[in-house]
Amino acid sequence: MRARRHRLADPAMPQPHYNASARQQAAGWVVRLDAGELDAQERASLQAWLDENPAHAEALQRAQATWRELDMVAAVPAATGPRPRAQHERARGPGKQRRHRTILAAACVAGVLFALGVWQYPRMDIALHADAHTATGETQRIALTGGGSAQLDTGSAIRLRDDAAWRDVQVLTGTVSFEVGHADRRPFRVRAGQVVVTDIGTTFQLKREGDATQVVVASGLVEVAAPGGKAIVRAGERATLADDARIPTVTSVDADAAMAWTRGRLVFVDRPLSEVVAELNRYYAGRIVLMGDKAASRRVSGVFRTSDPLAALRVIEANLGLRASHVGFGWVVLRG
Repeated sequence: MRARRHRLADPAMPQPHYNASARQQAAGWVVRLDAGELDAQERASLQAWLDENPAHAEALQRAQATWRELDMVAAVPAATGPRPRAQHERARGPGKQRRHRTILAAACVAGVLFALGVWQYPRMDIALHADAHTATGETQRIALTGGGSAQLDTGSAIRLRDDAAWRDVQVLTGTVSFEVGHADRRPFRVRAGQVVVTDIGTTFQLKREGDATQVVVASGLVEVAAPGGKAIVRAGERATLADDARIPTVTSVDADAAMAWTRGRLVFVDRPLSEVVAELNRYYAGRIVLMGDKAASRRVSGVFRTSDPLAALRVIEANLGLRASHVGFGWVVLRG
């Protein structure tokens, strides 16, 4: 029996009358509601947001419906396995058989490379120099000297350096969320390449990909310094640097949605499928390959579990009318 289709944002579907900002905020509230009961201040903030615009209630209901549907899809078992070989081969013509053999051959090669660690993230050389690192699909929380903690997202690595003057963390790769304690009077800073983030009493995360750095602040404020200049980043803001030499660009952001991974969630609001697949791949031990530029530009909104990227893929596949082929060695080919 086929699972019923689920509705995510897509250009082919009628768009709700509320804007992307409302959808982003609604997704953030869904994450907070799923994490547990709200305290009095949070309940008041939610009610104020709902009273602000009648469209906000519709946005929240839609986000909650998507989250409930994800739970149902996650409970649906995967396919029971391949059909008997003779029946399987009769169902395909010669052309389809050749394509199937080509895909399987490519998957075999890819599987060997995968086994050799080509797809390991973070790379082995980074992991060897790290004091803490996480494998694909893994997160880890460690205590910081002087109080507070650092939580590493999937495929992340850090080095810890303390001296008489500073408490210092270097993010080698990936995304790390910091809750900084101040029992220790030494100032706390985080470095990534030539970028230095100095804590001024806050909860924030730093994401490092190549020479690009992104800092999101959930509470308090930080100073983000680069060779090209510095900026103060406050709660609800994000600083981005395309490379180490540039001045940080500061914009508003929903910090709860951006840091939802710390609660085991991924939040997407009107994001291209190519970006969503890239993010899911960070949590998937195999590899999801998206075929076709048209499919890559399709838009997706939803709240998904980091622990089950294939459940998210099933939701996306059903909503966008795509087809996922599991070709072996954990590889999945997604086509329009």
